[in-house]
Amino acid sequence: MASTKRRLIGSGRAILGALALFTGGWWAAGRGPHPSTTSHGGLPVALAEEPGAAEGPVATRPVAAATVSQEVVSAPVEVTGTVRATVKADVSAKIMSRVARVLVREGDRVQAGQVLVRLESADLDAAVAQARAAVRSAAEAVKQAHTGAGIQAVQSSTRVAQSEAALDVARQQLSLVTEGPRRQQKVQADAGVAEAEAALAQARANLSLVREGSRRQQRLQAQQAILQAEAQYRTAKATHDRFKTLLDQEVVSRQRYDEVNAQYETAAAQLEMARQQASLVEEGARPQEVQAAEESVRQAEARLAGAKQQRDLAHEGGREQDIAAARAQAQQAEEALRLARAATAETRIKRDNIALLAARKEQAEAALQAAEVQAAYAVVRSPFSGVVTARQVDPGDMAAPGSPLVRIEGAAGYRLEATVPEGRMSRVQSGMAVPAAIESLGWKGTGRAVEIVPSAEPGSRTFVVKVALPPLPRIASGVFGKAWFPGEERSRLVVPAAAVVRRGQLESVLAIDEKGIARVRMVRTGETENGKVEILSGVQPGERVVVGSPADIPDGTPVEARGSEFRVPSSTFNVER
Repeated sequence: MASTKRRLIGSGRAILGALALFTGGWWAAGRGPHPSTTSHGGLPVALAEEPGAAEGPVATRPVAAATVSQEVVSAPVEVTGTVRATVKADVSAKIMSRVARVLVREGDRVQAGQVLVRLESADLDAAVAQARAAVRSAAEAVKQAHTGAGIQAVQSSTRVAQSEAALDVARQQLSLVTEGPRRQQKVQADAGVAEAEAALAQARANLSLVREGSRRQQRLQAQQAILQAEAQYRTAKATHDRFKTLLDQEVVSRQRYDEVNAQYETAAAQLEMARQQASLVEEGARPQEVQAAEESVRQAEARLAGAKQQRDLAHEGGREQDIAAARAQAQQAEEALRLARAATAETRIKRDNIALLAARKEQAEAALQAAEVQAAYAVVRSPFSGVVTARQVDPGDMAAPGSPLVRIEGAAGYRLEATVPEGRMSRVQSGMAVPAAIESLGWKGTGRAVEIVPSAEPGSRTFVVKVALPPLPRIASGVFGKAWFPGEERSRLVVPAAAVVRRGQLESVLAIDEKGIARVRMVRTGETENGKVEILSGVQPGERVVVGSPADIPDGTPVEARGSEFRVPSSTFNVER
């Protein structure tokens, strides 16, 4: 209560001082020689004479005017936050191994897929080589199985075909022996005997010729052949000797001499052959030729005996023992066919074995793929393009699954993660423009709310709003930043900034009353933004004030607002003071 009373007493004293100041100004203006020209700019001024008190008509002064407007604004709420990369990752290993090489340092820019760290992988490489060898072995086994199955199939089909053919022959033979000979068979048997007898007669004639030796006509022919060969040889030799001399004298070409020499050598060979033939004729048949002729005779006799037996069998018909033998042969052929067909089951077994080996090959290929994947884990690559912000291992360190090796921040941009009180979240929307500032970079601008974390922090009762920032040089994660979000709405009166006159600590406007008289109004102002001033007291909504050099218009001057009404700019969300 005491503090309230003191404030009221102080306010009363300030009002009394202002009234005394305005009264003194009015008294001084009344004693002056030209009270009508006393400027409103020479504040303090209290009241001017009524226009009706002046003698004669008073001219109105054209002015620009604006209406005191009322608008609803929201005071911005300042929040703090931390700059984070839009995309970041702690790259770690998937296997436990010792670090062999680290290929990046802090600050290096990397591309997606670039190698960051290499781990020791001798055991993994050996596993890959072993898996590849297993695949090759399985593939070769499948290939050999295919080859064996193909051979088995061919052999089985061949045996079946042969057994079926043998069975047909045996059945025909059994039918022939059982039914007896036919007319065609008898004719064939007789023809076979006749052919065998003719062959025997020819063989005996050849044997007689070989034993008797050559005849006189043959010897004469051999001698005549020698004489002809000698004549041709002498002619070819004479020609050869002549062309030899001409070749030495370079009269004929080497090609022509070669042709003559070839004719000479041919004549010599023919002469030698004629002499050997004559010698053979003179000497007679050799023992080997006699033996061959005798053997031919014996073979012809054997064939004749067989043909006669076949003829006798065809004419006589089958005997009981022959029928029994034919029946046994047919039974054997049937059993052979059964066995041959049973052997085809082995082909199916081999094909089933091929399927088993093919499955083992696929298993080996899957094991190879798994080994290659494990070996690929020894090469740690960048998941995206960005900048290395932390290197947490050195060569020789042991890398474990999930243990960070390198930290990377993506090149997709940065965001300010601001903490907003839950009471202000009702006016925060995704996609809205948000004023922001990074003091360490000296940057102030506008971002955009791209994500609102749907859960609040229980301790501070705040939500995290992620504001996308424009590309900024030297920006990095962890930098402190600020953002401003819309606060509570309130109503305020505003006038154009050009309507306010300031003299020291006093502020006033020139209001136009209902009679068109400009009157000085003391006002108290608030925030100034976008060319307009907030009026806390002194005017009412809907009143009009003079805009543009109001300090040059005396209090009490009749004025006339001309031209279009001066519009106060619409309010915008701005954090500037």
